[in-house]
Amino acid sequence: MSGGKRITILSKEEEKYLYDIPDLTNNERMVLFELTDADRKQIDKLPDEAVKINYILQLGYFRATNFLFNLGSFAQTLEKSDNITSGL
Repeated sequence: MSGGKRITILSKEEEKYLYDIPDLTNNERMVLFELTDADRKQIDKLPDEAVKINYILQLGYFRATNFLFNLGSFAQTLEKSDNITSGL
């Protein structure tokens, strides 16, 4: 299908809303990233802080969107994790 046009179903804004990591309010973060005892047991089994942070971020964002995200580099992940590292 060379030279064909692609059908556009979603606008760029709609794609961003559906597929980008959501911007959460402080209240949403407190609820979505709150850890249960079962969550803490799983986190305690993980090998290091970077993996634990990634797990918590994926968990919270999954609760918000039902999607898993590529969180990018470790530096970007740490930037997103400011509110959760104090609980480790």
